[in-house]
Order: sequence, then C-alpha cells, then structure tokens
Amino acid sequence: MLRLPETEDERISKYVSRQLFQLMNEAGMLLHYFPDGYGLDKIEDDWNSLRQLLLSDGMYTPELAMEYALFQLIQEAIDEGKKIPQINEPVRTELLKEMDPEEIEEYEEIENCPEILFWDHDFMFLDQMSETELANHPAADMLGIGKPNEKLVCKCQGLFSLVW
Repeated sequence: MLRLPETEDERISKYVSRQLFQLMNEAGMLLHYFPDGYGLDKIEDDWNSLRQLLLSDGMYTPELAMEYALFQLIQEAIDEGKKIPQINEPVRTELLKEMDPEEIEEYEEIENCPEILFWDHDFMFLDQMSETELANHPAADMLGIGKPNEKLVCKCQGLFSLVW
C-alpha cells in the first residue's frame, strides 16, 4: 500500500491504495500514463509492479515513473468526473474517533488526491528528462531523488519548485 505524506494510519493508506488499484483496473491505454519516450517494456513492468504494490500489506513510496503514472491516472479520473466510494464501516466509525470528519473526507474526494497523496511532485520532471538524467542531476541529492530502481526513490517533500 502507499506510504502517504500526511498520515501513518494504515487504514487510510489501505483505503487509498485499493481505490487507486480500482482506477487502474478501469484504465485505458497504458502508454497514456507514462512520460513520452518511456520504454514499452518498462511501462508494462512498472504498471504491473505498481498494481502489486498497491495490494501489498507493506507501506512503500513508489518510484518516480510509478508516481507519474498514478498522477496521470488521478487527473484522468478527475477530468472524467469519477467518484470514489466512502471508507467502509466499521473502519469509518473507528477513524471518526481519532480524526475529524473533514480529514477523512479529504481522502474520499478524488479532487484532493494530487495534493495529499504525493510527497512531492518531482516526478513531473520526467516530461523533460529521463529517470537516469534526473537521478544524476546535481540537485538530485538535495531533492532526495535516488538512482532508478532504488527501493525508495523520492523521500524529500516540498522542494519540487526549484528551477533546474
């Protein structure tokens, strides 16, 4: 399941991950969700890996290309006016004991996903450069961007607005 920046609550992470998995099941042509020039073999591998990670019990931060694909998938769902179901009972009732209803509703509205699901938005740089170029950029360490295929590629939050 996704490791979310705003909460460590596994119930929320599991809910969000399952909703994203459902969106992936409804997705169109995979090429649409990845940066231009991204290899077809990598697209299929990353898509399948992302599906497996969303269903896993462990918490993870996806690689840059996976974040890019999730962002595109979410944007498509927003543009199409899709809605996601509320958190099921009894989990919702349990969460209401610990959180304000507004906090829970933030995760239940797909329009909020681009702001609350990602640690940063440095994956958007994949429109201008490859994962390798981005990882080797002088600012990569400062941004917390690891080498491609490292377990945790993006760890940094809030520095994506730097000009390269």
